[in-house]
Amino acid sequence: MLTDLAHRLGWTPAWCRDLCEFYRVTPSGALRLGTRATGRRPSLPGSATCQPVSGKTWEELWALEPRDSEEAIFSFWKQVGSWCAFRQVVRNRRRSFAFIGKRLGMMDAFCEYGAGVAPASWWLATHHPGPLRLTMVDVPSEHLTFGAWRLRKRLENEWDLCCWALRVIALEPHIQPLTDPYRGISCLEVLEHLSHPLETVQHLAEHLEFGGYLWEDFVPHAEAHGADLPQAQSARHAVYDFLEQHFALVEGRRWDMADGGGTRTWQRQLV
Repeated sequence: MLTDLAHRLGWTPAWCRDLCEFYRVTPSGALRLGTRATGRRPSLPGSATCQPVSGKTWEELWALEPRDSEEAIFSFWKQVGSWCAFRQVVRNRRRSFAFIGKRLGMMDAFCEYGAGVAPASWWLATHHPGPLRLTMVDVPSEHLTFGAWRLRKRLENEWDLCCWALRVIALEPHIQPLTDPYRGISCLEVLEHLSHPLETVQHLAEHLEFGGYLWEDFVPHAEAHGADLPQAQSARHAVYDFLEQHFALVEGRRWDMADGGGTRTWQRQLV
């Protein structure tokens, strides 16, 4: 690929520059490792913070042990190694998070819950006039490690981002982590993976300012399995009962549409 030749000559596309540096791969390798395909067994590189993973599908990694406790579910996200780092960067490489940015003002606090590589915070650091106070929250994992490294690197190396702030929180089983109030919290591609999504949404609501915004996209799965937890699906209706009691839907389609409705923007109300 021409991008690989350019990479050898010293130029790398912006979307994969940090992947190539952190994992010592080429741009074409980054794209291949992050592109989803049924039944694939990618040979994922290790790093200073994780072991290589190869020869297993996502489903086989999930089946390595019983996932009948929070601790066992948490361990899965370490066992996938760099899988989600590549997947999330590739998936979000052209995505705009302007729907978040337009709701945040100067010095507002924004939390990306279940952040992974923090694509929303990365987009804000690239496009929002800021400054913002950012918080990343996720399970201890390689994608959290890489995402925090990538975002810190950007904030530290750009003079116009010098007033921005970043906090990284690694979740612990059975503990709700937030202590500060936020103007906005995103919880994207997350709720379907949680054992107790209602409790999580209630916790996020408690740490949103009145008038603040919550972004979610709780995906419905008729036959949930693996990391898309059946217990999450059983709580989906209760999650939206709570949101409709305490929030106003200000952008996006209804949650009870056949495809789940996509991403929604909720605003916390005085009730």
